[in-house]
Amino acid sequence: MGTASEAIKEVMTMAKNVEASASPREIIEKIRRIEFGIGADLQGDGEVVVEALVRKYRSLLETVAQDLNSKESHFLLELVQNADDNEYAEGVAPTLAFRLTPEELVAFNNELGFSEKNVRALCSAGESSKKNKVGYIGEKGIGFKSVFKVTDSPEIHSNGYHFKFDITNPEDALGYVVPHWVPDRADANQGGTTVVLPARPDHLFPPTLLNDISPTLLLFLAKLRDVQIERSSGSSRFTRDDVDSVSTLTVTTNTGDGHESSEVRTYLRTRFGLDMSKIVEPKRENVTQAEIVLAFPMDEDGAAQPAEGCQTYAFLPIREFGFKFYIQADFVLISSREGIHEELPWNVRQRDEISRAFSAAVKGFKAHPGLAKTFLRFLPGDRDVVDPFFAPVVEQTIRALKGIPCIPVEGGEWRKPGEVLLVSGAFRKLFTSADAAALFGGAYPLPEIAIPDGGLARLSCRSLSVKDVLGLFKTRGEWLVAKDLEWKVRFYEYLAKSGSRQAYLAGMLKLPCVPVSGGGMANPEVNRPGF
Repeated sequence: MGTASEAIKEVMTMAKNVEASASPREIIEKIRRIEFGIGADLQGDGEVVVEALVRKYRSLLETVAQDLNSKESHFLLELVQNADDNEYAEGVAPTLAFRLTPEELVAFNNELGFSEKNVRALCSAGESSKKNKVGYIGEKGIGFKSVFKVTDSPEIHSNGYHFKFDITNPEDALGYVVPHWVPDRADANQGGTTVVLPARPDHLFPPTLLNDISPTLLLFLAKLRDVQIERSSGSSRFTRDDVDSVSTLTVTTNTGDGHESSEVRTYLRTRFGLDMSKIVEPKRENVTQAEIVLAFPMDEDGAAQPAEGCQTYAFLPIREFGFKFYIQADFVLISSREGIHEELPWNVRQRDEISRAFSAAVKGFKAHPGLAKTFLRFLPGDRDVVDPFFAPVVEQTIRALKGIPCIPVEGGEWRKPGEVLLVSGAFRKLFTSADAAALFGGAYPLPEIAIPDGGLARLSCRSLSVKDVLGLFKTRGEWLVAKDLEWKVRFYEYLAKSGSRQAYLAGMLKLPCVPVSGGGMANPEVNRPGF
């Protein structure tokens, strides 16, 4: 009777006898025999041990495939990321195309094609050919398993490999990972990689299946620039073009009756590098640098166009947290990819650097006239970001902006918020920009600056106080005396109509503020009649 150790020796012997130059079909058969023992003559303890392991592995795979992602369509995002991770021939524009019918979904990617390493990664739940690489999500080797949410027998055709997985056979307990050779498909014989997902007989694919593929996915992908979707009702195409820091997404839609329309969306994309060398994170082993990318929507005139519901990305969308611009960072995610490991120092560090990435983006805003006057509209409000993990970013961003020249002022300069004066229009008519600089040590913001109500105050721009204005009578008497009578009349009229009228009157009673003959200024309390 055989033992478990003898069974292992038998498998090892088979592995040594396999030639290194095996064909794709031979590699598939090798994986079946050596990795999963299919065809091996197991008896006694060896058979019992293997059967027990198979049952446990099957249970794990069912959990991986069915329970990790709450959204059925999440597998689409995994296919998009896989396409972005792939290698492409020089001069080839990376493209991913989907063709959807009720009976099947076909995805074609013009990559170089599968290698044995890629095949083995799919035939596993714990390995990956993309482990510990910056920008890759294949940390656990489970991304592709999400297709089992919608299909029982996915097929892969790539570089001479033609195989499928099949979970419909009750005799095949490891159908999630055991490959089966299949005939080539005529529509897959075009190079690259074709993934075929047949619908289950009792669950045909709805026309809305591909709705979660958004054009904004392209903003944070490293290689993919062209995504095409074909349905019976028509087709869509998303493309991205970059000119310096400006990315343009073009959405072309064909309704199927020959009518075609296009929509263009423009974004300023800014990059901010981080030194992560002092943070030890097992899932980012040997990764010492990270990058935060921010994408700010712009309208057709190049002005800020803050959008509600901007998702935060870890190369693929996580979810929306309340920001009015898009955030991309290399967050370590929970297995479902629908949440962030909030306790990890790696993630906290990147979260806390979003504010610096925003303040660093000001340089880019200044280079675009439309954004220079409107970018502050992207500032999140106090109640916009309610997620506990990301809520600190709001105050961190305000604090970061306070320390840099981020407010355009009259005269064409940029000033720190503490150097900017907030006054009424009536006051600005009385005191020019030059007056404001000389008398109060500040500058007026451009009148056309666009910012949410209270935004400049949140940034701690200076509001002139009654004390500041009354100080003119104390320290700038000669300047006031030199002003003509008409100006003085308008100035006193402004004080009399001010909401702080009583405070002005009380203070002026003790100050030389009354013009007298000879050109001086008298103190009304000292020079009151009868005294």
